[in-house]
Amino acid sequence: MVQPRDYKAVDKPKKIVNDDGNMGKPWGIAFGKDGVWAMTDSSNHCVYIFDSQDRLIRKFGTGNGLFYNPRGISFDANNCLYVVDGDNNRVQKFDVYGKYMLQFGHCGSGSGQLYDPIGIVVHNDKVFVAEGSNRRVSVFHLNAQFSHVIGSGQLSNPWGVAVTSNDQLLVADFNSGIFRFTLDGTYVDTFGDGLSWANALTTDIHGFILVGEQRSHCVSVFDKDGVFVHSFGSYGSAEGQFSCPRGIAVSPNNDVYVTDHYKRVQIF
Repeated sequence: MVQPRDYKAVDKPKKIVNDDGNMGKPWGIAFGKDGVWAMTDSSNHCVYIFDSQDRLIRKFGTGNGLFYNPRGISFDANNCLYVVDGDNNRVQKFDVYGKYMLQFGHCGSGSGQLYDPIGIVVHNDKVFVAEGSNRRVSVFHLNAQFSHVIGSGQLSNPWGVAVTSNDQLLVADFNSGIFRFTLDGTYVDTFGDGLSWANALTTDIHGFILVGEQRSHCVSVFDKDGVFVHSFGSYGSAEGQFSCPRGIAVSPNNDVYVTDHYKRVQIF
């Protein structure tokens, strides 16, 4: 069994992945089956796929799968990828080989429309999409049919989304900390009031909540009850420092992967 992390001991990364300097602005990051992971590159308008040894397998983002500023990314249980195509105001679905499957959403504020989508998480049979400018989370079925909205009238600028092991939705609000909802949209509570531009968001296998702070250039850690534990990182290009950590994911062995605008992914 993988033991809980001592986040107070996190300092320098054990590995850095940067595609030999060819990454642009890494954004979203997510793990699929067997340790395979994926990352969006918002400035190169593509998706990277890596194996469990952090070796690059492929990149894609052409044809039907063309992106304009891809952001959040998430796998479903079948190892299919859902990619937030930010400036096209849509979500695109692919298999793990990069084959285009479907898309949903177009610019607007109505049901099933998206405006400034940023974060995404797939959980069971639903897709949760954070929309910064619509100030809500829109929920879709896996077949792209619209389901419902969460947080309208409560959220001010949602970026990151994650689902906890007890089926609660966490939303990183850029201006107001972390909101917690039931999956049908009932408000539970808010924590992390002192966070500085919260964006990236995930949970580890023991329930700890990890939040990227864009203005403080760090990762803050909370326990499952929302109590602050520790933060690591600061602004800079040295190992263990960040510039706009906008994507966080946890591997099956509880390593923490953080995207960094210094054209790299740092692994802790």
